[in-house]
Amino acid sequence: MPNSKKHSSAEMNMNADDDLMNLFHETLRDIYFAEKQILKALPKMAKTAHSPDLRAAFEKHYEQTEGQVDGLNQSSR
Repeated sequence: MPNSKKHSSAEMNMNADDDLMNLFHETLRDIYFAEKQILKALPKMAKTAHSPDLRAAFEKHYEQTEGQVDGLNQSSR
């Protein structure tokens, strides 16, 4: 007979909570990476935009993204 260990529902809930927390942290890391990449690209996009409105939109988006990255940095401390 295989050696099977029964897990209590409290243990299973803790494992599920740990799995969800790990998923949350991995997702935040992915978002942080993406936001940092966007911060690199937006100035280039603004520079090459032919429309002043489009340029302004890229610049505004840069400021918003910078704020989001700052928020992620503060929450990781």
